[in-house]
Amino acid sequence: MLNRQRILLYMLSKAGGSLTRIKLMKWAFLLSHETSSRGGPAFYSFVPYKYGPYSFLLHQEILALKKVGLVQEIAPTGWSLTSAYKSVVEPPKEFQDVCRIILRYEELTINELIDSVYSRYPWFTINCENSGRRVQAKPYADKAVYTMGHQGLSIDAFLNKLLKCGISTLADVRNNPSSRNFGFHKTTLSRLSENLGIEYRGFPELGIPASDRTDLKSLSDYEILFKRYRSGVLTKKSRWLDSLTTVAVAKPTALICMESDPSFCHRSHLAMLINERTGLPIIHLGAPDG
Repeated sequence: MLNRQRILLYMLSKAGGSLTRIKLMKWAFLLSHETSSRGGPAFYSFVPYKYGPYSFLLHQEILALKKVGLVQEIAPTGWSLTSAYKSVVEPPKEFQDVCRIILRYEELTINELIDSVYSRYPWFTINCENSGRRVQAKPYADKAVYTMGHQGLSIDAFLNKLLKCGISTLADVRNNPSSRNFGFHKTTLSRLSENLGIEYRGFPELGIPASDRTDLKSLSDYEILFKRYRSGVLTKKSRWLDSLTTVAVAKPTALICMESDPSFCHRSHLAMLINERTGLPIIHLGAPDG
């Protein structure tokens, strides 16, 4: 079991065995923002959602804890521990910080807790269901060809970065848009991004098949691969490149793939082709040089 999952169970335990979904989510958020440990190095990241900060990964993992019988749903709005919890789960490493957060916020009602978070973390109000509660406006990026890789990021950290950069369309240019990491399979990524107001567009035809990426050991191997790729895109996939170009010109669009370093990813070459056609500058989000 992951330590961050132990934190969720420990929160439920210290709260008397049950919590509303909103309180569990907000307490986890506050743990990540208001303690020295921040919940640990692999703790959840959060995105601005209907009721403020939210983690799609946290929700997925609480469902996993339900599946193994450690928690159960309290219809319609909460979670509680089962009798199996005490016998199998050790306290998390950050138990003292968890206790500090609970001591600080346990007496607040749900509305008071939401008000407190909204007033101090205005970024997380941009997608509030109640538009009147939106303290901060959603950013909108200048026209450019943006790119980003999801390697090493949780789905929440990835989507939050896109939102902060003002991206309104996500162009998935992976040849095989699937992943073992939650949130990055095309179906899930489409659903989660559009829940946050980011349009999802898939362009698998512009990706490089995995069979072509085997045995890449040197920079020259990558140079040969990308030279073949560019000639292939230019001669065989011009219709799809036309479509991607149209999307990139219409709205702030990020070409996304897995590789974190754009120098070793075909998306940088796609971006150059669009730049040659449109003159739009290229901006690599999350590149090693920042």
